[in-house]
Amino acid sequence: MNAVDQSGPRRSGRASHDPLVYVLVLVAAGLFFFRLGSDSIRSINEGFYAEGAREMLESGDWLTPHFNYELRFQKPPLTYWLIALCYKLFGVAEFAARLPSATLTALSLLVTYGIGKALFDKRVALLGSLALGTGLGHIHTAQSATPGIVFTFFIWLSLLGFVRAYVQARGSLPWLIVAYGAAGLAALAKGPGGIVLPGIVALLFLLVNRDLGALKRLGLWWGLPLAVAIPAVWYLVIHQQQGPEAIRVLLLEENIQRFATFEQKRGPLWYTGVWPIQFFPWALLIVPAGLQAFWSAIGGGDRHPRPTHGGEMGLRFCWAALIGWFVFFSAARDKGGHYIMPLHMPAALVVAHMFASLADSSVRSGLMVRALAAFIAVCSMLILIAAVVFVLLEVAPAAGWEAAFWAGPAAVVGLVLIARRRRWPETPKLLLMLACLMLALEVFLLSHVWPRIEAARPYREIASVIARERPARVGAYRMGSESVPLRKTSLAFYARQRVEPLLDPAKLHAFLAPGGQRVCVAIDERDYRELRLSSIPGIRILGRWRYLHRPDPREVNVLFHLRPGKEPQYVLLISNG
Repeated sequence: MNAVDQSGPRRSGRASHDPLVYVLVLVAAGLFFFRLGSDSIRSINEGFYAEGAREMLESGDWLTPHFNYELRFQKPPLTYWLIALCYKLFGVAEFAARLPSATLTALSLLVTYGIGKALFDKRVALLGSLALGTGLGHIHTAQSATPGIVFTFFIWLSLLGFVRAYVQARGSLPWLIVAYGAAGLAALAKGPGGIVLPGIVALLFLLVNRDLGALKRLGLWWGLPLAVAIPAVWYLVIHQQQGPEAIRVLLLEENIQRFATFEQKRGPLWYTGVWPIQFFPWALLIVPAGLQAFWSAIGGGDRHPRPTHGGEMGLRFCWAALIGWFVFFSAARDKGGHYIMPLHMPAALVVAHMFASLADSSVRSGLMVRALAAFIAVCSMLILIAAVVFVLLEVAPAAGWEAAFWAGPAAVVGLVLIARRRRWPETPKLLLMLACLMLALEVFLLSHVWPRIEAARPYREIASVIARERPARVGAYRMGSESVPLRKTSLAFYARQRVEPLLDPAKLHAFLAPGGQRVCVAIDERDYRELRLSSIPGIRILGRWRYLHRPDPREVNVLFHLRPGKEPQYVLLISNG
């Protein structure tokens, strides 16, 4: 197949110029920055990179990552660099730590639009950008100071360069530089996977397209060395400064061993239950989108006309990414919900193509369209149920009633639409309805739920007490392990000094023993009582705060810990030495 032959009628791009769609995309991008610095550093990984970048800026050593003033070679430095640069511009704060993730997530909508426009048309590109920006897990990742979105963004940017270079016959050199350069930057953010993942998609796509000969035209002979050279420069410098042990940790332990031998009780089908939640609701539409594309490809009557040449090639590309990446991540022994984030972009385009194809159907009230309307109604009902749960659990009663106020009518409207048997409006409007519903849900989470969880994260208040007391040393009892120096990594970020992990009572008593130095210790109140620390002379309690043992709000059991009436679970101690 000739990659640059774009013959055949193209679908109208009229819907792509709908002002409402542009407004919704801008709103979705703006939500990535909404209350960006309001919450404390909440997750373990956020603490690693927020504090590591602060120590990088403090020490002036921009080559060697540290955390808690110890070397940390779990990941390459690109994420640290971006956060430290924002610290330098805006000061050390939560907003600056999360600004790179939020910015790159917003830019990923433009990248998705570029890929969609090159492979489909403007309408699919715009609707795909909207679907990507309203995925439930996407906004959560956008507001985390972690390498996940940095890694994912440069993978998508690499694919944009590949696609643009593939579809145009001349002037493709700049796009090839983007493709290979972005892959190298992805590797500098999280490891060799930044080169492997775009390579999987490109190879599968060319195989399905029966066009492996394009590898020569795409400059693989010079592009792959360029992609490898970008992270290799840093690896060579680190090898010279720190020796082979750092390289062994970076490449062997953190990549090969975690992929092949990591001990984790998560089977190969684990992502089938996780990804639909991570990319709700759009991931749930992947199966019907696949069925619709297959039916159209075999010429399923006048209701679903065959896609144009551009749409056919676009579907091949997106399905190569979805299947290739899903198999890759499922085969890995180490699994995490955020690992599979690269699938969001091709999934968004596949779903957008389904809606656009149904809009081109001569009969708009078919079974597929009615099923999509039912799906919207079900999503509304689920949000209504969630709102009632918030009320019953007394987590956020006022917010729950507000969510019920708009989710209830939305569900009723959806059910009414299903019952009607008249001609349907243009099908992309169903996608807009679902996107509006997701935007409302995300505003609800950001403005009501997250602040409620934030009330049980006392890190900033504890840090202010530590700063007031000016201790010589700060410790945390049973908040870490040998592999993770400090479980609550945000405490190190807010204390602005090393936090010593105290793993057993002997170390705790030695830390609190009079020695002429004032020290602070963070400890659970239960441990404080069991160890009878109140009997130690010179000990005084500085304060008590409700405290969540689970830092990640995605865990359902967190909601039960937010109910009022809970006893304080956290105390801060000081020894005057």
